[in-house]
Amino acid sequence: MDDWRFCGMLRGSAGRFSKLGFETGGIHESYRKNHSSSGWPGFFIRRSFCISSDGMHYVAAENRFLGPEISCELSEEAGDTAVKTALIEGLEIPQKELSGTRWYYDYVDLSGTGERDVLALLSGPWFSGTGGDTLVWLVSDGNGWKVHQTLTLVRSPVIAADLSGNGRKSLIVYRAGGGTRGMWVELDQVQQENDEYLFTTVNDGVKAPDLGTLKGTALFADDMILDQMTGSYKTLG
Repeated sequence: MDDWRFCGMLRGSAGRFSKLGFETGGIHESYRKNHSSSGWPGFFIRRSFCISSDGMHYVAAENRFLGPEISCELSEEAGDTAVKTALIEGLEIPQKELSGTRWYYDYVDLSGTGERDVLALLSGPWFSGTGGDTLVWLVSDGNGWKVHQTLTLVRSPVIAADLSGNGRKSLIVYRAGGGTRGMWVELDQVQQENDEYLFTTVNDGVKAPDLGTLKGTALFADDMILDQMTGSYKTLG
């Protein structure tokens, strides 16, 4: 299936794939005829994603499968000016880098208290490398947002899950690069001496639980390769 990429935006609950376009590939016609009239089963699309008709099976980049209890969430479409300003000022991003920095963000209750934080994924020459992109955790400061933590070597999607049972979310990301074998790792929130919480780094992450039985939410479930192809993305510039 390496010739296939999902070329459409998927919204709402899982169901039949009706209005999808695909890049042409060697098996395009036969695959379309075999699957166009019925509910679509889960299938693998290299460097993209899809959802099956039987309960939110999420297929991630590079044929990485997420289990049936992991729902997916697209990032916010509208650009939040306060979030954007906090990113630029808090990270002290040079003006010349803004137009080349793509950003996606989601509002997430990371503490389990009902208060929203922001997770933003930044991609571009200033924030990306072979190991992945930069994830930024922003918290409310009463008047807007402020940068709380940055994590590098992050690949989408980012799974948020309550692994401790106390409502406080852990993050699960796919760690790869540097000649090591790729694996899903768990980033837990660790209480600091000042009582704040910070996630462990990607390099320090431990092997994640079996995703086949995990319940959580896959954030940044956008087709970012398609976004690049079509120019359908936000930049900080």
